[in-house]
Amino acid sequence: MGVIKGLWLCLRVPGVPPARLALQAFEWSSRVSLEGDEAVLVEVGGSVRLFGGVDAITRQLPEDACWALAPTPLGALWLMRGAPGTVVVDSNCLPSTLGVLPLAALALEPKLHERLHGFGLRHVHGLLRLPRASLARRVGQALLDALRKALGELADPRPEWHPAPQFRGHRELEYETASDAALLRAMEPLFADLMALLRATGRGIRRCTVVMSHRDQAPTRIRIGLLEAVRSTDRLLEQLAIHLSRTPLPAPVVALALHAPRLELVAESARDLFATRASGESWVGLLERLRARLGDAALFQVQVHADHRPERAFHARVPWDKPTPPITIECSPHHPLWLLPAPEPVADTNRYRLERGPERIEYGWWDGGDVQRDYFVARDDHGARHWIFQERRPPYGWYLHGLFG
Repeated sequence: MGVIKGLWLCLRVPGVPPARLALQAFEWSSRVSLEGDEAVLVEVGGSVRLFGGVDAITRQLPEDACWALAPTPLGALWLMRGAPGTVVVDSNCLPSTLGVLPLAALALEPKLHERLHGFGLRHVHGLLRLPRASLARRVGQALLDALRKALGELADPRPEWHPAPQFRGHRELEYETASDAALLRAMEPLFADLMALLRATGRGIRRCTVVMSHRDQAPTRIRIGLLEAVRSTDRLLEQLAIHLSRTPLPAPVVALALHAPRLELVAESARDLFATRASGESWVGLLERLRARLGDAALFQVQVHADHRPERAFHARVPWDKPTPPITIECSPHHPLWLLPAPEPVADTNRYRLERGPERIEYGWWDGGDVQRDYFVARDDHGARHWIFQERRPPYGWYLHGLFG
């Protein structure tokens, strides 16, 4: 038979549901299958070289994990049950390795197990020595097919498992507490499970709700909102800590829940040179912290608006989480970034020397905000550059509208 290209890891951890283990398994492979409520099967043949060998993968397993590796999924399952920690990469070694397993590793039906025991069979090698036609007549075709699947002689396709695109986690506390520090520590496992789901699905989280249950009191709900979809436990814990400091609890907490009904795709991209401040803190993280401390109303954005009138080319105080439509605006080096709140009349035009212009703007006759102006780049008697305009209608006044840096 030779070496089989596939290599299956069968994994079980006491007290950990297989679906939870499956989330971690996506770090090693995209082919993950559940073996009922017993174990997780992961096809890691294509990942072994990437991770640096079988030992590199097994070192990442929990200390109390029960596992085995074999070229077939059923072979790995039997080995995990009967000889945990066994690694078989060559299919030629499968018959001898599986042969030493007790029949209990096959998890047969009790009546079938008793019948084989009555035949004097105690280990798998006894089944392998029997003529296959005779074995099928005596105990049925299903057992023979299972043997062939375990040896790689018969195809054994496994349905792939994929997590749901949402998260709901719950945890009962060992003791009730109202301490912020204790609650943050208790939330870490729930956030870790959420991060495993996000990594497995290639998604991020922007909003989630932490529900804290009390005895004889309505639960306390804390809604966390981020400015971007992320996969960061630290960001979520930081936001939760700020909200806890501002949220009075009516009673100690006895249980925690984490709800994230919507997971969003995360665009992986190279980090921009100016994405972080000198301290290394993300500007998005700073905005999230300010919003959490000061409230939603304290954080807003300025939205570009397609209008040739400078004072109407943006909308101020747009809600921070409102999507902004993409608008292409041509930026000219001859336009200042600093506009005055309103154009101010120029009392003495003699103090200005015109350097560039005129740039004519005639716009807005249809909405009652008609403007007719000639803009100039001018330098005052102190050498500062200003953006001024002259009205093209009587009395042809001059106004200061912006300042250059």
